[in-house]
Amino acid sequence: MSVTSDLKTVIKNRVGALSSVAIVYGYEETSIAQWPAVLVLPGNLEGEFVTTAENQRIIAFELYILFPTGQNVPKNSAEKPVEYAERVVSNVLDEIIGDMDQNSYQHDFADLSDTDSEFLFIDAADASWGYVDYEGGSARSVQITLMAHLDFTARTS
Repeated sequence: MSVTSDLKTVIKNRVGALSSVAIVYGYEETSIAQWPAVLVLPGNLEGEFVTTAENQRIIAFELYILFPTGQNVPKNSAEKPVEYAERVVSNVLDEIIGDMDQNSYQHDFADLSDTDSEFLFIDAADASWGYVDYEGGSARSVQITLMAHLDFTARTS
């Protein structure tokens, strides 16, 4: 497997282990089986040469946190469906960011498939709110970018 695939698997596993997340997909799923759902999709790749032997890379992943806004959404309050969906999505967002703040992810990334790379840290970019259409209607969403920072050592032989 590649470093990008390994990173994606770690992120999916970490997000899937959170109590507020019902299901995690590693692709753009339009027929969501459970709510709240999180989609983990590949993002941009940035690179910068530090020296002739070192290269730093940032491998980004876009996370979409989704919850439906339809009238038939089960809920335990008098909130409007859109308001309830926003609260659920906010809770998931807070839990993902909290997990990142409290854990270094260092252990999770220790066994990257590329032995020439070293995981440094992961951070999050700004969140963007919106709506996503899926087969059953519309879902409230927030998109967050997770950025994994790595050092790659160039081979000299």
